[in-house]
Amino acid sequence: MKFYIGIDVGGTKIAYGLFDEARKLLVRKQTASDDQKEGQEFFEPVLEIIRGFMEETGNRGGTVEGIGIGITGFVDFEKGALTKTASLPKLNNFAVVDYLKSGELPLRCTHNDTKLNNVKNNLFVPNCIPDLAVVDPDWAMTMPPKLTASCGFDVFSHAIETISSSRWNPMSETIALKCIDIVWTYLERAYHNGSDVEAREYMHFASSAVAVAFSDSLINLGHEIAHMIGARYHIPHGDCCAMVTPACLKFLAGKLPVEMGRIAKTLGVDDREDGLGDRLYDAVLAFRKRLGIMSASEHGLDKAEFMAMADDLASPVFLSYTMTADDYRSILADIISE
Repeated sequence: MKFYIGIDVGGTKIAYGLFDEARKLLVRKQTASDDQKEGQEFFEPVLEIIRGFMEETGNRGGTVEGIGIGITGFVDFEKGALTKTASLPKLNNFAVVDYLKSGELPLRCTHNDTKLNNVKNNLFVPNCIPDLAVVDPDWAMTMPPKLTASCGFDVFSHAIETISSSRWNPMSETIALKCIDIVWTYLERAYHNGSDVEAREYMHFASSAVAVAFSDSLINLGHEIAHMIGARYHIPHGDCCAMVTPACLKFLAGKLPVEMGRIAKTLGVDDREDGLGDRLYDAVLAFRKRLGIMSASEHGLDKAEFMAMADDLASPVFLSYTMTADDYRSILADIISE
């Protein structure tokens, strides 16, 4: 019997899957990525897990016919090398395939985006990267309200996660707080009146500026959960971000009260530490409701299945706090109970 291994190497976690000939997922594993490790040291544990999968296939009376690897960043497909990645800079120019083949692995390097197994991967191909981006609010005037709200909340969550990042710095926070202020001020205007040129212009500015901020600090907790919800339930990404952000802010206020206090002050919310999480939760939840974005319960998600995600979520590398499964359960419980 033939088996296949799929590996998704991301900036916050590494996900592994063992599949049979019918593409059925048999075994799933997940480990955290460590951006402080260089090439060989980073991939040594990956090699060990692959070997464990190969032993598993032998026990099942089969062999591994191929290994597919998806890696965040730019990949030289001919050389099987990672040429550039912002999330894991110490892997730049590392010959991934050559190293793993040194372990006598039947490796096939790939990078794709699929719903096949309810896992969200990224697609980074050099030919897809533009030389010039035209950010013109006129092109957004006909965006329907639902899409406007979804995209705008993604900007909002990017900015929040910039501030909760372990790679926080004054420049990225300055940009992020301004973007939070803009979204808080202008997103509802754009949602209710798509032809509001000023609102569209400011939202476009925020979506571009926050990319500068989070490209430096990198996303973490909210997107870690939102990506899994989006992949498993096929809910639009911005809606997933909106779904998780109130609960994430409530949780983070207990772990990073100073940072969350600065967000509260920007939103016009009382920034005193006592009760801060509840106040942020209430304010942002009300904001989401005004934008008509559905909750997890409104999507009809099964509570037991939803809560089980806590065991599959890895602690984001770029969060200024190490998450446990119980931490995730507390957040997921707030999300599904709304």
